[in-house]
Parts: sequence; C-alpha cells; structure tokens
Amino acid sequence: MRAAAGAPIVLLVACSNDAESQPTDADDSVRSEVANNEQQLISRYDATIAAYPALASKLTPLRDQHAQHLSAMGTQPASNDGNSPTVGKTSAAAVAELTAAERRASTERVKSSGQAAGADLIWNLALIAASESQHAAVLAKGSA
Repeated sequence: MRAAAGAPIVLLVACSNDAESQPTDADDSVRSEVANNEQQLISRYDATIAAYPALASKLTPLRDQHAQHLSAMGTQPASNDGNSPTVGKTSAAAVAELTAAERRASTERVKSSGQAAGADLIWNLALIAASESQHAAVLAKGSA
C-alpha cells in the first residue's frame, strides 16, 4: 500500500529530464538563511572568546549550542575565514553586543518559523528561538 502511494511521485520525478524543473525543498532557503545566521553567531562568540579569554568558560557553552543549532540545519561550523567580527572594547561591551545579537537572532528565528513549511523545521526553529532568547537573558543578567 505504501509503495503504491509513492508511485505517482516516483513517476512524476522520473518523467522530468530537466533537472531545473524538479521541485526543490521549499525549506532549503530557510535552512540556508538560519545556517548563515548561526555561523555568524558562532563567529561572534569565537571573536569575543579570543579577545577576552577570561569569558571562555561562560561563553563556550552558549557558542556550542549554536553549533548544535547549525547541525540541526544540516550544516557544521565552518572554520574562521579570517574575517572575524569586531568585538566591544571592553568585556562588558562585548557581552552587551552578544546579548543584542542573541535577541535579534531569536526574533529572526520566529520569523523563519513563519516562512518554513515542514513541521519538523518549524519545531526546530521554535526551539532555536527559545534557546537564543534564553541566551540573551543569561547574558543580560551577567550570569554567562
């Protein structure tokens, strides 16, 4: 029964010789955008940790969660290409910048979930948004 249900899809795809006419996953662009944003956050954390090593023990767990978010989008963290973001002139300013970046990211993930079609992706984006909101709260309280 399951094979019969999938047969029309297989036939539809098999009938198309033009690779460009085959449908693409509607959520690919959402995943790509989220992955880019997560990579930027990872780079920001890496730059902050490099500038203020004393913050490493507090920031690394948050940074690592962004690597998990990236993995949930089907991507792994990329190595630094030498274009590290600038960080605040003091550790407090750098943490404030991370806090603002986390707030923006959380808002963007909520928007992304509105653009996604797949239930699993929507669920993952909601979880990522909640995580980033929590990161912002932890950073703002100074407990990071």
